[in-house]
Amino acid sequence: MDRGRSPQRPPLDGRGTQRLAEARPQPGKPRDRYVYYPGGQHVPENAAVKVFNRDHSITADLVVPVGGAEGVLLAHGSRSGGYALYVDENRLKYVHNYVGVEEYHVAADEMLPEGDVSARMEFEVTGEADVANGKGAPGTVRLYYDDRQVGEAEIPVTTPLTTGLTAGLSCGYDAVNATSDAYRDRAPFAFTGDIARVVVDVSGEPFVHEEKEMDRLMARE
Repeated sequence: MDRGRSPQRPPLDGRGTQRLAEARPQPGKPRDRYVYYPGGQHVPENAAVKVFNRDHSITADLVVPVGGAEGVLLAHGSRSGGYALYVDENRLKYVHNYVGVEEYHVAADEMLPEGDVSARMEFEVTGEADVANGKGAPGTVRLYYDDRQVGEAEIPVTTPLTTGLTAGLSCGYDAVNATSDAYRDRAPFAFTGDIARVVVDVSGEPFVHEEKEMDRLMARE
């Protein structure tokens, strides 16, 4: 061994934000329907479903024990922004954390029934996103037990583009840095019932920010 020579090291990528704009190999192509299961590691942000500024739904197929349950069904983001569908006080709840500045909450009017139940959240876009000013599209959130609506509220502003590169998505618990103050002191707030699966449906055209897309394309030239 030549002790007078420094060990070989791979070159460092010093391109800054340009390397984040370039296309990279992905675990899978974007699709209309994502299925998540409890018990695994969190999904990195670049591989997670993209729900911002578009209609979408989150459906959790559950078995609720006698006496009820609590905990996170699906969480995506961190304390700096994101959203979560969870059960607290034996009611289905949804929270949208707008970039760590404000939290918007929706709660079911009724207790979650025991036994097999499909708990669903639907987000309907009601206005335009203003990404240049850091504002995602507003929308109406509706909550359902099976096909029966049990809650509704307006979300005036949402996270515009992403939850951040250090965030991620987790099923059955909030894996990263609790998305909501509502259960931060109980994090990771794992669901105490059984989750068969959680399906996120993003059918329809995805939101494209034209300036960001152009920056990405130009960075590849």
